[in-house]
Amino acid sequence: SHPMDFSTPSRSLQSLSRRNPPLPAEVVDLGARLLELHVRLFTAENEAAAEDAEQATAPTREARDCEEYGRLILTMVELGVAGGDGGDGDGDGARNSNQARKLRWEPLAVGLHLANDYLERLGRSVSAASVESAASAAMAANADATAYFEGPRVPTLTAVGPASTGITHAAAASGGEATAGNKRSAASGDASALLPRSVLTALLVDDSSSALPAAFCQPLLSLAQSNLEHSEPRVRSLVARVVGSHARLATLLPAFIVSSPNADADASE
Repeated sequence: SHPMDFSTPSRSLQSLSRRNPPLPAEVVDLGARLLELHVRLFTAENEAAAEDAEQATAPTREARDCEEYGRLILTMVELGVAGGDGGDGDGDGARNSNQARKLRWEPLAVGLHLANDYLERLGRSVSAASVESAASAAMAANADATAYFEGPRVPTLTAVGPASTGITHAAAASGGEATAGNKRSAASGDASALLPRSVLTALLVDDSSSALPAAFCQPLLSLAQSNLEHSEPRVRSLVARVVGSHARLATLLPAFIVSSPNADADASE
């Protein structure tokens, strides 16, 4: 049997079609659709489309694709929980009836792997958007603040001497971290793409039943909890990752919601 590859979401989806005994056609077809959406949403070739989505009014096509992506991930997980064809699909009656109902761990593992990647990506996107909003608010506040002649209240350390570049130690350190982060993002391939604020707002700030917290996160946690003691070690590991990524996203959401334009409009009403 061809081994499963969980190095990236794309490779895990591609592995589904190469399993032997083959997985059910519905699992393979679902994997193909998820791969199509993943490539459309999160690959570098679609950065221009993401920028267009940032300018468009909600709901954008990208937001709808993200909603469908989440629904299909849940479907993949449910197929792994409900069971699938354990044979090659051409059994002969009662002899293969038990095998046909055999649980297959691959759809469950791939679904959890995609869910963890999706939650991590949402967390990174929410964090970046919140930091950007905080920086914009700080710049606006500083523009209206009273100027103090004695200088800034928080001093910074600056290199001195003939070889001085005039760059503060703090700036140099943050620049180095950013460079390292860029290298990590480049090396991680499709793990580097972030979702624009307009899409995040449509997915996370809306309090309807179709919003991600109610439509994706809650059912996912319920499915994850039911597989805490799964017989496959990789599934147990992925369950733990999903729970951790969900917890991180939950801690980041309040600051993002407060900084969103929709929150300001609701407060004024």
